[in-house]
Amino acid sequence: MTFDNLIKINKYLLLISIRSNSDEFSISQIDLMLPTQADIMANRRLLYRVMIILFIIVIGVQYFYLNPLNKITVPSTSQPKKNNNNVASLFFFKTVSKGDSKNLGSLDPNNSLITVELPSVPHPSVITKNEKNISSSSPGSIRLANGTMFVHPAANSTVNTTGETYQEFCPVPPPNLVGFVKVNLVAPPTLQIISRMHQDLDLGGHYKPPQCKSKDKVAIVVPFRDREEHLRIFLYNIHPVLKRQMIEYNIFVIEQGGGEPFNRAMLFNVGFMEAMKREKYDCFIFHDVDLIPENDHNLYNCPIQPRHMSVAVDKMNYQLPYKTLFGGISALRTEHFKLLNGFSNVFWGWGAEDDDMANRIAFRGLFISRPSPDVARYKMLKHKHQKLNNNRYRMLLKGKQRFNIDGLSNLNYTVDQIVLEKLFTLIRVQLVRVGDG
Repeated sequence: MTFDNLIKINKYLLLISIRSNSDEFSISQIDLMLPTQADIMANRRLLYRVMIILFIIVIGVQYFYLNPLNKITVPSTSQPKKNNNNVASLFFFKTVSKGDSKNLGSLDPNNSLITVELPSVPHPSVITKNEKNISSSSPGSIRLANGTMFVHPAANSTVNTTGETYQEFCPVPPPNLVGFVKVNLVAPPTLQIISRMHQDLDLGGHYKPPQCKSKDKVAIVVPFRDREEHLRIFLYNIHPVLKRQMIEYNIFVIEQGGGEPFNRAMLFNVGFMEAMKREKYDCFIFHDVDLIPENDHNLYNCPIQPRHMSVAVDKMNYQLPYKTLFGGISALRTEHFKLLNGFSNVFWGWGAEDDDMANRIAFRGLFISRPSPDVARYKMLKHKHQKLNNNRYRMLLKGKQRFNIDGLSNLNYTVDQIVLEKLFTLIRVQLVRVGDG
């Protein structure tokens, strides 16, 4: 439809509406009330001029205020994503002006983030002032007047608040792993002797790799009662393995007091609650004290799904007894453990609490993952079996009815004592029966 036709249609519509009240208007008079084509074209030209002016203003703001030559880009501790063409893509950076370069230690953590894409460049893990072996023309680097060079990080590096030294994320897999390890079944007679072998541990059994930043903060929870020799053997063997895996970890030994039958699952829940009061752990390893790893390639971290770690145990001829087994050693991310409401609290005595957890995992739409049996190998220390729970199968069958009300949600216990040993944190507790256990 042409412009002239549109004018004619509008003209007659306006005439009809006006004549309903008056007969004095003619078509020629209405022509004077409608805009001409020249008027419309003039308005269009004015609109185009306004749009051009706005565009120039936007370009000017971007050039003078967002120009990267007037900024210093400091990488945050967020881990970048990798792609297949050796480009470190989608780094997240905080941005400060050159005038603030001397005060990088006081950066506001709430600064807005921008996303850029830069090629990764090889560089040492520590960069100091006036570093001679790094060219000032290196891609992705900025050298300040005081000699400090900021280099955009590789795929696993971070920067501290001073902006002068870098610490990389710990490599995966760690380079110091040896594979098969000989299990020492005879430990030193006292914890003090073992402690002297691990001066790099913080009080409470906490270790942090000095040369890199661990991607996960791991809590290892060990239920315990009346097994001092097993505990010494466990600690004697496990600490060297965990250090070679270059993870930040803390060992919590949860000791059950009183005369009630042993409740392994409830002690796991207690360990989770007490550990989270101290730190925000990303990953929990629930570990029987009588299982000792035979291969350090079985990493003590948490994948995206719950993991059963003790796949091949010598006492069971290194075979998995059944597909849904989740006993011995298990790894769960913190958010998953909360989603599952932890372990059940009603299993007093030996058996079925791990099967109940396997059912919870399936009920929530998760699944059990496992490492290769070639690396998930464990030696089981000889021990007397706990008293059987005669109600375990009945409790297991009724488990689905209790998933939302039995676990972390109704956990009841009292803490008698907390002892920060060199090798571990000991938490002595009294458990209180809940539910129909």
